Amino acid sequence: RRPRGEDGDDAGGKGLSCHGLATELLKLTVREKRPNSDSRTSFPSGHTAAAFAMATVIADYHPRFAIPAYLSAVTIAWSREEVGAHYWQDLVAGAALGYFIGKHFTSDHFSVGASGLSWKW
Repeated sequence: RRPRGEDGDDAGGKGLSCHGLATELLKLTVREKRPNSDSRTSFPSGHTAAAFAMATVIADYHPRFAIPAYLSAVTIAWSREEVGAHYWQDLVAGAALGYFIGKHFTSDHFSVGASGLSWKW
């Protein structure tokens, strides 16, 4: 069930903001070395998390576009491994992170309003 009074744009924007924060916090905490460099920002894949967050929002608000949205997200994830930027576990973690963040912003579980953050189980 989608939150009342919200449209997909709001959910998508909130999902991208939240994914960015969650991804960066995990990257700073885990510090996994990338396969193609000495950078320690491999886990999780931010591109994959963003793609899956948006695919989830699109699928919930526009179900007829669910398959193309998720196929696009999978293609983005695959490309990150193909270019040597991530390991497969980075992609799985990014996909799961993005999916669950997207789901939270298309349901009544988590909302941001004038009174602040609210969380309902």
